[in-house]
Amino acid sequence: MPKMGNSIIQTRFISFADSEVKIESKGDAKILRGYAAKFDSVSGDLFERTSGTREIIRRGFFRQALGRKTPIFALFNHDENYILGERNAGTLRIDEDRTGLAFEATLSDSQLVRDVVLTPMARGELTGCSFRAFVDPEFVEFDRKADAFSLLENGCDMITDVGPVTYPAYDKTSVEARSALYERISKPVNEKIVRKDIEDHEFKKMKYGRQK
Repeated sequence: MPKMGNSIIQTRFISFADSEVKIESKGDAKILRGYAAKFDSVSGDLFERTSGTREIIRRGFFRQALGRKTPIFALFNHDENYILGERNAGTLRIDEDRTGLAFEATLSDSQLVRDVVLTPMARGELTGCSFRAFVDPEFVEFDRKADAFSLLENGCDMITDVGPVTYPAYDKTSVEARSALYERISKPVNEKIVRKDIEDHEFKKMKYGRQK
């Protein structure tokens, strides 16, 4: 599985309704604009057969990755054969704003783009957007209040691509890697919860003992 140091590559999906994706005209060019992710919004369960695996992306999560000069592509279905734009080429603008990871791809005037993006979007056949990125496990923690895993500020080492997808698909390797990661994170959190419960119980015993 691809890795960057201790980071793990992950894929995340956002529906068109939430991503605010739209096609705009700018002169003769077509612009694909929207969000590949939104901050402080609890996701649904991420994978089939893994209920309870939810995430929150915190503001600043992508900051470190965006500061790198590595290529970031706009792709259709995460497929490098369907390039819609690229940051270093000037055909993809991508940045964090207060809402999330915003992107704007200047689409080529090609039959491929019409066939895989423009026509399916007009017909409502695409379901959302997605991003793929390397996540540092040291910047992931369990948020008890939200009952979800928080992806913290500067936790993204590198963004590989963003773009529209036909449906949310997570390959088996990605599912297994993220499940293993969250299992490691959950265990110490659960131990802390148990330890706190024991301490509370002992405190109450001492308190009630003094009152007798």
